[in-house]
Amino acid sequence: MTTRRAKGMLITLSGIDGTGKSAMVGCIRDTLLSKWGAPSRYVWCKFGDHPFSRLKIAQRAKRRPAASPPEPHHTRRTPSLPLRVYGSLLLILHMAQIVISVRRPLKRGEVVVCDRYIFDTIVDLAHDLHCSVARAEKLCGARWIPQPDVRFLLDLPGEIAFARKDDSYSAARLEERRALYLSIAPAHQLTMVDARQPFDQVARQITGAVEAQYAQGIAQ
Repeated sequence: MTTRRAKGMLITLSGIDGTGKSAMVGCIRDTLLSKWGAPSRYVWCKFGDHPFSRLKIAQRAKRRPAASPPEPHHTRRTPSLPLRVYGSLLLILHMAQIVISVRRPLKRGEVVVCDRYIFDTIVDLAHDLHCSVARAEKLCGARWIPQPDVRFLLDLPGEIAFARKDDSYSAARLEERRALYLSIAPAHQLTMVDARQPFDQVARQITGAVEAQYAQGIAQ
């Protein structure tokens, strides 16, 4: 049976690489389709890696020696002018993607499921482009940016995440990024999910919250 909401719905999954976001996207979409007859739109919404740009800002962080001690984020140097220009260009392209791939479908009443979103962009700006968290939040805080109906943060220690997916950042860098996610989670009301749990438990927690929110939209 097909049961449609009166308006669109935005679901986002955030977290460091290796937490299982992509797998959870599949669970969410399958659940909405099988139980509610609701198709959904999948959006890969990673800053610096989208249909408008294949530039990978993370390469800068990956090339840093793993043995070098991380700089505290409150003491990191001011980004150079070329880096600021580069970051600004990527941010413009990223916002254009959000308009086309997220905002417009929501206005048409579609369900959109994002693998990464502006919360991940805040972390990318702070970690990879040496932007302060406050500045990154301001850049990603425009009122026109759609706010998720359900927003998850899949949390996992860096070492475990690296063991699951070792083709990204080092375990130490993943732990740096994890700390940034945890620092912004309360202010952005991210629903914490312990990704150390068995897959089925994580899936039940996430799909249960999504179904509850979807049903609430129907009731309204």
